[in-house]
Amino acid sequence: MDFEAEVAYQFGDADSAGVRFQNAGLISPYGDDDAKYDNWGGNLQVGYTLDTVWAPRLFLGGAYFGGEDNRDLSFWQWLGAVACPFWSAESSVSFNRLFSDWQYGQFVSALDQDCTNLWVAYGGVMVHPTEALTLIASVAYVESLADYSATWPSFFLLGRRVNLLYPLSFIDKENPDDLCWEADFTAIYRYSEDLSFEAGYAHIFLGDGAAQGNFNINNGLGFEGGTDDDDADYFYFETKICF
Repeated sequence: MDFEAEVAYQFGDADSAGVRFQNAGLISPYGDDDAKYDNWGGNLQVGYTLDTVWAPRLFLGGAYFGGEDNRDLSFWQWLGAVACPFWSAESSVSFNRLFSDWQYGQFVSALDQDCTNLWVAYGGVMVHPTEALTLIASVAYVESLADYSATWPSFFLLGRRVNLLYPLSFIDKENPDDLCWEADFTAIYRYSEDLSFEAGYAHIFLGDGAAQGNFNINNGLGFEGGTDDDDADYFYFETKICF
């Protein structure tokens, strides 16, 4: 059996995130200069290798990265933004991934400060048909924590997102929290201690939460909603050599 666990808590000033929220509402010129980090993060993986042919390793894991979304405004907040030039929206400060390189799939990746304000559950199996060959199959489910309240109505038209009442931001509807399912298949061939080859395929089953959009990328400050709800495929081949 193998076991890996991490827990982290972030606290302190988040003025750099607060600046991102300037001009929120209609005429707010200042960001939230009182923004704070107050988020938990965690990562867990448990594996078990069977003492049998191909040495199959079964693994289960999960991750949690706290977040918030304060972008939706009540009518009175919206009216205050119109009437008071010094009004500022409250920042949405999610767990900052810093320089994490954890990947839960080819699409669900923590690279470039993505994957926050969400939780992930995943599992799979790894086998070794030969000493040099490793095969891995896995599946992951991702769900947002604090969901974006988009201006209502919002819909897709000719490949574009249309928000008819965008200036009236207090008329909104919370987007769904189901972001995606992802299935991955990977083959790794180690030709020698220094040279290996890897090929893989991944398919993402896009959920309504990702299609309509939530803030789960760029440390929770980037909107990942696209202009459609189509699934996607990803193929790759790579080589690795160590000197």
